[in-house]
Amino acid sequence: MNIKDRIIETLFEGKITQRELSSKVGLSRSRVSEILTEMEKNGIITRMRVSDRTVIVSLNKDNLLRVGILRSSEYAPVILALYSLPENILWRIKVYGNSLEALRDLIVGDLDVVASPVISAFFFHLIDENIKPVAGIASGGSGLLKRNDRGLLGTTPLSKMERESRDRKNYKLVYYRDIESILKSYDEHKIDAAFIWEPYLTKFGGEKSASGEVCCSIITSRETWSSFSIFMREYKKSIDLMNIYSERLKASHLLSQDLEKQLFHFIMLLNIFLIRLFYISLELILREKIL
Repeated sequence: MNIKDRIIETLFEGKITQRELSSKVGLSRSRVSEILTEMEKNGIITRMRVSDRTVIVSLNKDNLLRVGILRSSEYAPVILALYSLPENILWRIKVYGNSLEALRDLIVGDLDVVASPVISAFFFHLIDENIKPVAGIASGGSGLLKRNDRGLLGTTPLSKMERESRDRKNYKLVYYRDIESILKSYDEHKIDAAFIWEPYLTKFGGEKSASGEVCCSIITSRETWSSFSIFMREYKKSIDLMNIYSERLKASHLLSQDLEKQLFHFIMLLNIFLIRLFYISLELILREKIL
Protein backbone atom coordinates (compact mmCIF):
# COMPACT_ATOMS: atom_id res chain seq x y z
CA MET A 1 0.00 0.00 0.00
CA ASN A 2 1.49 3.33 -1.05
CA ILE A 3 1.47 6.43 1.13
CA LYS A 4 -1.59 7.99 -0.55
CA ASP A 5 -3.60 4.83 0.03
CA ARG A 6 -2.46 4.77 3.66
CA ILE A 7 -3.61 8.35 4.09
CA ILE A 8 -6.98 7.56 2.48
CA GLU A 9 -7.48 4.50 4.69
CA THR A 10 -6.68 6.59 7.76
CA LEU A 11 -9.09 9.34 6.72
CA PHE A 12 -11.88 6.81 6.17
CA GLU A 13 -11.81 6.41 9.96
CA GLY A 14 -12.73 10.10 10.26
CA LYS A 15 -11.26 13.58 10.04
CA ILE A 16 -7.96 14.13 11.82
CA THR A 17 -5.41 16.88 12.42
CA GLN A 18 -2.50 17.06 10.01
CA ARG A 19 -0.10 16.52 12.91
CA GLU A 20 -1.92 13.33 13.99
CA LEU A 21 -1.99 12.11 10.39
CA SER A 22 1.78 12.52 10.10
CA SER A 23 2.23 10.44 13.23
CA LYS A 24 -0.13 7.69 12.04
CA VAL A 25 1.47 7.24 8.63
CA GLY A 26 4.99 7.57 10.02
CA LEU A 27 6.22 10.45 7.86
CA SER A 28 7.51 13.93 8.57
CA ARG A 29 4.99 16.75 8.70
CA SER A 30 6.63 18.46 5.74
CA ARG A 31 6.40 15.32 3.59
CA VAL A 32 2.77 14.73 4.55
CA SER A 33 1.94 18.38 3.82
CA GLU A 34 3.47 18.00 0.36
CA ILE A 35 1.41 14.87 -0.38
CA LEU A 36 -1.79 16.44 0.99
CA THR A 37 -1.33 19.48 -1.23
CA GLU A 38 -1.32 17.24 -4.29
CA MET A 39 -4.32 15.23 -3.02
CA GLU A 40 -6.20 18.47 -2.31
CA LYS A 41 -5.57 19.71 -5.86
CA ASN A 42 -6.96 16.40 -7.18
CA GLY A 43 -10.11 16.77 -5.09
CA ILE A 44 -9.39 13.78 -2.86
CA ILE A 45 -9.11 15.58 0.48
CA THR A 46 -9.99 18.91 2.05
CA ARG A 47 -8.12 20.85 4.71
CA MET A 48 -9.46 23.39 7.17
CA ARG A 49 -7.28 25.56 9.38
CA VAL A 50 -8.86 25.95 12.82
CA SER A 51 -5.94 27.70 14.49
CA ASP A 52 -2.41 28.86 13.73
CA ARG A 53 -1.04 25.38 14.49
CA THR A 54 -3.97 23.10 13.75
CA VAL A 55 -5.21 21.94 10.34
CA ILE A 56 -8.06 19.43 10.07
CA VAL A 57 -7.81 16.96 7.18
CA SER A 58 -10.77 14.99 5.82
CA LEU A 59 -11.83 13.20 2.66
CA ASN A 60 -13.67 15.34 0.13
CA LYS A 61 -17.35 14.53 0.69
CA ASP A 62 -18.17 15.21 -2.97
CA ASN A 63 -16.08 12.19 -3.95
CA LEU A 64 -16.86 9.97 -0.98
CA LEU A 65 -19.38 7.22 -0.29
CA ARG A 66 -19.55 5.11 2.88
CA VAL A 67 -22.13 2.35 2.53
CA GLY A 68 -23.67 0.02 5.10
CA ILE A 69 -25.45 -3.23 4.19
CA LEU A 70 -26.80 -6.26 6.02
CA ARG A 71 -25.79 -9.86 5.46
CA SER A 72 -28.34 -10.43 2.72
CA SER A 73 -27.98 -11.49 -0.91
CA GLU A 74 -30.67 -8.97 -1.84
CA TYR A 75 -28.02 -6.26 -1.73
CA ALA A 76 -25.84 -7.65 -4.53
CA PRO A 77 -26.94 -4.80 -6.90
CA VAL A 78 -25.45 -2.34 -4.41
CA ILE A 79 -22.09 -4.11 -4.74
CA LEU A 80 -22.23 -3.98 -8.53
CA ALA A 81 -23.10 -0.28 -8.45
CA LEU A 82 -20.16 0.52 -6.19
CA TYR A 83 -17.70 -1.29 -8.44
CA SER A 84 -19.09 0.66 -11.40
CA LEU A 85 -18.34 4.06 -9.87
CA PRO A 86 -15.69 6.29 -11.45
CA GLU A 87 -12.19 5.98 -9.99
CA ASN A 88 -12.33 9.45 -8.47
CA ILE A 89 -15.13 8.40 -6.10
CA LEU A 90 -13.75 6.73 -2.99
CA TRP A 91 -16.05 4.20 -1.34
CA ARG A 92 -16.03 1.70 1.47
CA ILE A 93 -18.63 -0.81 2.56
CA LYS A 94 -19.39 -2.07 6.05
CA VAL A 95 -21.48 -5.13 6.84
CA TYR A 96 -23.88 -5.09 9.79
CA GLY A 97 -25.75 -7.77 11.65
CA ASN A 98 -28.91 -5.66 11.90
CA SER A 99 -30.40 -2.53 10.36
CA LEU A 100 -30.69 -0.59 13.63
CA GLU A 101 -26.91 -0.40 14.04
CA ALA A 102 -26.41 0.59 10.40
CA LEU A 103 -29.06 3.32 10.56
CA ARG A 104 -27.64 4.58 13.84
CA ASP A 105 -24.29 5.10 12.08
CA LEU A 106 -26.12 6.86 9.25
CA ILE A 107 -27.88 9.24 11.60
CA VAL A 108 -24.64 10.18 13.43
CA GLY A 109 -22.80 10.72 10.13
CA ASP A 110 -20.54 7.65 10.03
CA LEU A 111 -22.28 6.38 6.87
CA ASP A 112 -23.68 8.07 3.78
CA VAL A 113 -25.91 5.27 2.43
CA VAL A 114 -27.59 2.27 4.02
CA ALA A 115 -29.40 -0.64 2.38
CA SER A 116 -31.91 -1.89 4.94
CA PRO A 117 -35.54 -2.87 5.56
CA VAL A 118 -38.12 -0.22 4.64
CA ILE A 119 -39.86 -0.36 8.02
CA SER A 120 -36.76 0.52 10.03
CA ALA A 121 -35.97 3.25 7.47
CA PHE A 122 -39.35 4.91 8.11
CA PHE A 123 -38.78 4.65 11.86
CA PHE A 124 -35.47 6.52 11.61
CA HIS A 125 -37.08 9.09 9.31
CA LEU A 126 -39.39 9.97 12.18
CA ILE A 127 -36.31 10.66 14.30
CA ASP A 128 -34.49 12.65 11.63
CA GLU A 129 -36.44 13.83 8.58
CA ASN A 130 -33.19 14.08 6.59
CA ILE A 131 -32.92 10.29 6.69
CA LYS A 132 -35.03 9.13 3.74
CA PRO A 133 -35.67 5.93 1.80
CA VAL A 134 -35.21 6.96 -1.83
CA ALA A 135 -35.43 3.73 -3.84
CA GLY A 136 -36.58 0.15 -3.44
CA ILE A 137 -34.23 -2.82 -3.61
CA ALA A 138 -36.06 -6.13 -3.61
CA SER A 139 -39.18 -8.04 -2.66
CA GLY A 140 -40.09 -11.55 -1.60
CA GLY A 141 -36.70 -12.32 -0.10
CA SER A 142 -37.80 -13.77 3.21
CA GLY A 143 -39.74 -16.71 4.59
CA LEU A 144 -40.35 -19.18 7.41
CA LEU A 145 -38.05 -21.89 8.65
CA LYS A 146 -39.88 -24.23 11.02
CA ARG A 147 -39.80 -27.57 12.76
CA ASN A 148 -43.15 -27.12 14.54
CA ASP A 149 -46.41 -25.39 13.59
CA ARG A 150 -46.62 -23.60 16.92
CA GLY A 151 -44.39 -22.43 19.74
CA LEU A 152 -41.64 -19.79 19.69
CA LEU A 153 -40.78 -17.89 16.51
CA GLY A 154 -37.52 -15.95 16.17
CA THR A 155 -37.50 -12.65 14.27
CA THR A 156 -35.79 -9.26 14.14
CA PRO A 157 -37.39 -5.96 15.26
CA LEU A 158 -38.52 -3.19 12.90
CA SER A 159 -38.42 -5.37 9.80
CA LYS A 160 -40.75 -6.86 7.23
CA MET A 161 -40.02 -10.23 8.86
CA GLU A 162 -41.41 -8.97 12.16
CA ARG A 163 -44.62 -7.77 10.50
CA GLU A 164 -45.13 -11.08 8.72
CA SER A 165 -44.24 -12.96 11.89
CA ARG A 166 -47.13 -11.26 13.67
CA ASP A 167 -49.51 -12.88 11.19
CA ARG A 168 -48.46 -16.30 12.52
CA LYS A 169 -50.92 -16.33 15.42
CA ASN A 170 -49.93 -19.79 16.59
CA TYR A 171 -46.43 -18.57 17.51
CA LYS A 172 -45.08 -16.36 20.25
CA LEU A 173 -42.44 -13.95 18.94
CA VAL A 174 -38.89 -13.89 20.27
CA TYR A 175 -36.70 -10.99 19.14
CA TYR A 176 -33.04 -11.32 18.18
CA ARG A 177 -30.31 -8.86 17.34
CA ASP A 178 -29.13 -10.53 14.14
CA ILE A 179 -29.60 -13.49 11.81
CA GLU A 180 -26.73 -15.47 13.37
CA SER A 181 -28.43 -15.39 16.78
CA ILE A 182 -31.72 -16.56 15.29
CA LEU A 183 -30.12 -19.49 13.46
CA LYS A 184 -28.08 -20.46 16.52
CA SER A 185 -31.20 -20.60 18.68
CA TYR A 186 -33.04 -22.59 16.03
CA ASP A 187 -30.16 -25.06 15.75
CA GLU A 188 -30.12 -25.46 19.54
CA HIS A 189 -33.92 -26.07 19.55
CA LYS A 190 -34.55 -22.98 21.66
CA ILE A 191 -37.16 -21.78 19.16
CA ASP A 192 -39.58 -23.72 16.96
CA ALA A 193 -39.46 -21.48 13.89
CA ALA A 194 -37.60 -18.50 12.45
CA PHE A 195 -38.47 -15.78 9.98
CA ILE A 196 -35.27 -15.29 7.98
CA TRP A 197 -34.09 -13.86 4.67
CA GLU A 198 -32.00 -14.92 1.72
CA PRO A 199 -29.57 -16.53 1.22
CA TYR A 200 -30.19 -18.28 4.55
CA LEU A 201 -33.77 -19.20 3.63
CA THR A 202 -32.67 -21.24 0.62
CA LYS A 203 -29.65 -22.70 2.42
CA PHE A 204 -31.71 -24.06 5.30
CA GLY A 205 -34.76 -25.06 3.27
CA GLY A 206 -37.31 -22.57 4.54
CA GLU A 207 -40.71 -21.76 3.08
CA LYS A 208 -40.60 -18.62 0.96
CA SER A 209 -43.08 -15.85 1.77
CA ALA A 210 -45.83 -15.22 -0.77
CA SER A 211 -45.67 -11.48 -0.15
CA GLY A 212 -44.48 -9.40 -3.10
CA GLU A 213 -44.08 -6.22 -1.10
CA VAL A 214 -40.89 -4.21 -1.27
CA CYS A 215 -38.91 -5.26 1.78
CA CYS A 216 -35.75 -3.18 1.52
CA SER A 217 -34.66 0.23 0.37
CA ILE A 218 -31.77 2.59 -0.22
CA ILE A 219 -31.66 5.11 2.62
CA THR A 220 -29.56 8.27 2.73
CA SER A 221 -29.25 11.77 4.10
CA ARG A 222 -26.96 12.80 1.23
CA GLU A 223 -29.38 13.18 -1.67
CA THR A 224 -27.70 16.36 -2.87
CA TRP A 225 -24.17 14.91 -2.92
CA SER A 226 -22.81 14.39 -6.41
CA SER A 227 -21.26 11.06 -5.40
CA PHE A 228 -24.67 9.78 -4.29
CA SER A 229 -26.31 10.87 -7.54
CA ILE A 230 -23.68 8.98 -9.53
CA PHE A 231 -24.13 5.94 -7.29
CA MET A 232 -27.91 5.95 -7.86
CA ARG A 233 -27.40 6.12 -11.60
CA GLU A 234 -25.18 3.04 -11.48
CA TYR A 235 -27.51 1.32 -9.00
CA LYS A 236 -30.48 1.58 -11.36
CA LYS A 237 -28.35 0.01 -14.09
CA SER A 238 -27.28 -2.80 -11.79
CA ILE A 239 -30.89 -3.76 -11.06
CA ASP A 240 -31.34 -4.64 -14.74
CA LEU A 241 -27.93 -6.30 -14.97
CA MET A 242 -28.74 -8.59 -12.05
CA ASN A 243 -31.28 -10.34 -14.27
CA ILE A 244 -28.38 -11.60 -16.36
CA TYR A 245 -26.79 -14.76 -14.96
CA SER A 246 -23.23 -13.72 -15.79
CA GLU A 247 -23.69 -10.49 -13.86
CA ARG A 248 -24.93 -12.41 -10.85
CA LEU A 249 -21.69 -14.39 -10.88
CA LYS A 250 -19.74 -11.17 -11.26
CA ALA A 251 -21.48 -9.73 -8.20
CA SER A 252 -20.60 -12.86 -6.26
CA HIS A 253 -16.96 -12.63 -7.37
CA LEU A 254 -16.72 -8.97 -6.41
CA LEU A 255 -18.19 -9.71 -3.01
CA SER A 256 -15.66 -12.48 -2.50
CA GLN A 257 -12.80 -10.27 -3.62
CA ASP A 258 -13.58 -7.25 -1.46
CA LEU A 259 -15.34 -8.60 1.61
CA GLU A 260 -13.74 -11.99 2.16
CA LYS A 261 -12.49 -11.33 5.66
CA GLN A 262 -15.76 -10.11 7.14
CA LEU A 263 -18.20 -11.98 4.92
CA PHE A 264 -16.67 -15.46 4.58
CA HIS A 265 -19.75 -17.40 5.64
CA PHE A 266 -22.11 -14.96 3.92
CA ILE A 267 -20.33 -15.35 0.58
CA MET A 268 -20.52 -19.14 0.64
CA LEU A 269 -24.27 -18.90 1.15
CA LEU A 270 -24.55 -16.21 -1.50
CA ASN A 271 -22.93 -18.39 -4.16
CA ILE A 272 -25.47 -21.14 -3.44
CA PHE A 273 -28.38 -18.76 -3.70
CA LEU A 274 -27.41 -16.59 -6.66
CA ILE A 275 -28.37 -19.18 -9.29
CA ARG A 276 -31.94 -18.99 -8.00
CA LEU A 277 -31.98 -15.25 -7.48
CA PHE A 278 -34.54 -13.24 -9.42
CA TYR A 279 -34.50 -9.49 -9.17
CA ILE A 280 -37.37 -7.31 -10.24
CA SER A 281 -36.34 -4.25 -12.18
CA LEU A 282 -37.52 -1.87 -9.52
CA GLU A 283 -37.15 1.88 -9.44
CA LEU A 284 -39.78 2.58 -6.79
CA ILE A 285 -39.31 6.03 -5.32
CA LEU A 286 -40.62 6.01 -1.77
CA ARG A 287 -40.13 9.69 -1.05
CA GLU A 288 -43.71 10.63 -1.89
CA LYS A 289 -45.02 8.19 0.67
CA ILE A 290 -43.33 9.94 3.55
CA LEU A 291 -43.68 13.62 2.61
